[in-house]
Amino acid sequence: MKHNYEFWSIKSLKKEQERIFSALKKKQEKLDLFNAKKLKINNITTKDIAVRYGVTDDDLTQFSFFVKHKGKLHCIYYDNGYHEVSEDKPRFKYYDWWPIKLEKDEDGEVEENGAYEFIPNGFAECCENSYEYCNGNFKSAIKKLKDSGITDIEKGDW
Repeated sequence: MKHNYEFWSIKSLKKEQERIFSALKKKQEKLDLFNAKKLKINNITTKDIAVRYGVTDDDLTQFSFFVKHKGKLHCIYYDNGYHEVSEDKPRFKYYDWWPIKLEKDEDGEVEENGAYEFIPNGFAECCENSYEYCNGNFKSAIKKLKDSGITDIEKGDW
């Protein structure tokens, strides 16, 4: 349907804009959830992601994300690889099984930490592997994680 917005009042245009933005937001959320559930990087899927949460001294709930491998939780921020020394140069290497994304830069391919791709939209990093949910309360954060395909969610020990 084609609209001639030129003759609409500002009030009517703002109302139409809000309606469009609301519809776009809902469609984008559905698309994000669909894409999260089918995300697969180096054979890692949302079923291989674990989340642990805790409450800070100022009553904020923070979430930490882990990749599960052979019964162990690996912090997506710190526990994703090792340092290798070759030709007297230390070099960081991701574990072979880690969700690695290859990005191109001027010098060729660069490995990037693909585990961050599994963090659903709405979670914002507040410090290393500690995220807050910005789009609602604790209950809506848990729902967002589950809707994204992450089901290994537990209270952490901090």
